[in-house]
Amino acid sequence: MGYRVTARNAATASENRIHADDVARRYGFRGGLVPGVTVYAYASHALLGALGSDWVERGEVRIRFPSPCYDGEVLTVSVSPGPSSSVEFDVNNAERVCAAGSASLPDDGPDDGEDSTIPAAEIPAPEDRPLASEQSLVAGEVLGSIPWRADPAAAAAYLAKVAEPSAWYAEHGVVHPGLLLEGANGVLMANVLLPAWLHVASEVRHRRAVSVGEQLEVRARVADVFERKGHHFVRLDVAWMSESVPVATAHHTAIWQLAAT
Repeated sequence: MGYRVTARNAATASENRIHADDVARRYGFRGGLVPGVTVYAYASHALLGALGSDWVERGEVRIRFPSPCYDGEVLTVSVSPGPSSSVEFDVNNAERVCAAGSASLPDDGPDDGEDSTIPAAEIPAPEDRPLASEQSLVAGEVLGSIPWRADPAAAAAYLAKVAEPSAWYAEHGVVHPGLLLEGANGVLMANVLLPAWLHVASEVRHRRAVSVGEQLEVRARVADVFERKGHHFVRLDVAWMSESVPVATAHHTAIWQLAAT
């Protein structure tokens, strides 16, 4: 038996209108989508149980979202052993797989690749953000950085939002991985005006646990842009920095423009 949780869509008022019933239905969905970062948070609980706190402190995860998840669905997170010190997992509602991936505890320390050398940059004022397009999302371009802080009230509210059953985060004053990953969506939305869009995959590497109240800066660079089946994708390299030192890095993929229905 895996971890079971009732999915909740707490993003109905988000600027991303794919989480609103009326807009999501225009794109052929049954209703507003539960955010991928929320589904990731559900998976994170099972990964904490399977790999222990080491996963939050130095682990990595790859997750993709092949199918939508809707408010009120009962989801099961199933975890099975993988090669070496890794596990494979999926999140399903008994009819379809909403998310799937793998997680591990690498033996080697994180490298200092391009993700950790993304420079800081200024973001545009909200009213000055350009529309997402091939001209505003260009491979190699550094996006504006955003602050990302989880004060005690925000951290506690997040644990309640995702119905996190483990007391470990509150007891140790550690920021939930799902709250961190929300910063990857945040940095994209802070730089461009998006139509209804979808988070479709992430690869995250934790370098250390992040303390509640710690002030972070989320930096990002456009790694790639491409089109597939009429959908327009953007892949970001993202780094969460504390005093100019990366505490986590990610590759974060989204469909910034859905194919016409």
